Amino acid sequence: MKRLHRVVVGTDFTPGAVRAARRALCLPLARAGTIELIHAVPPNAPRAFEAVVKQAALTALDRQAAGLLRRAGESAPRVHKSLASGAPADVLAREATVRRSELVVVGAHADHGLPDLDLGSTAERLLAASATPVLVVRRPGRLPYRHVLVGFDPGGSSARALALAIDLVRETSGRVTLLHAVELPVEAGVRLHGTSAVELERLRDRSLDEATRVLTAETRRLRRAGVDADWVLSDRDARTAILAAARRSRVDLVALGTRRTRDRTGFLIGSVARWVARRSPSDVLVVRASA
Repeated sequence: MKRLHRVVVGTDFTPGAVRAARRALCLPLARAGTIELIHAVPPNAPRAFEAVVKQAALTALDRQAAGLLRRAGESAPRVHKSLASGAPADVLAREATVRRSELVVVGAHADHGLPDLDLGSTAERLLAASATPVLVVRRPGRLPYRHVLVGFDPGGSSARALALAIDLVRETSGRVTLLHAVELPVEAGVRLHGTSAVELERLRDRSLDEATRVLTAETRRLRRAGVDADWVLSDRDARTAILAAARRSRVDLVALGTRRTRDRTGFLIGSVARWVARRSPSDVLVVRASA
């Protein structure tokens, strides 16, 4: 099991940020592990009040760090406090790289009932900007994660996400569920190229059989490594399948890999990862695939 040595936690002192910092205490930190508590003062802060704003932020950082240490008790990790200037997402992405952090933790906004307003601009931009894995915290947590749903991609984008997810639950002998969604060609589009309904059904069956074989083999590999693992196969849209499985199984965490590709909104994050991060009832871990 790999323990985390350095975790960056972004805070703006809101309830979501408090949840994120408390979740960091439940992560499998190394004995000399450090939580880097960072607050970014936006660059558009009024210059005349800059000193006042920074002093207030430092006071709030001290208060939050002291609260974390009290909460952790004798098992408290080292907590470092930092104040930086700049756009919060850019600051956190940069600091995570400079400090060689294994994880960045941020809180989602409170539920407003609208998915596009629920995640928060800092968290969403961080998902796009960060080369370091990002954990978006939604739920209050006093205990380590015990059940993680991993969006499994045999092509390789999920490999790092799966490895980190295993590290997060191994200490509690938690469970890992692999989910793979077989997204078949749109029927109408395939038929335009002369594919019959019978051939389309054969293609569907072959795809499901191959996915079953891969999932079974990967689950056996994990079990041999001492991981409690199972799998789910779906022929639904990946976003819908992941969200439905997360709700049905009441998982603590959804882990997703994503490639560095630009979608139509201009964000450098997979559309599935961003969609799930906006709507998931559970915490979401997004891990950029290796180049």
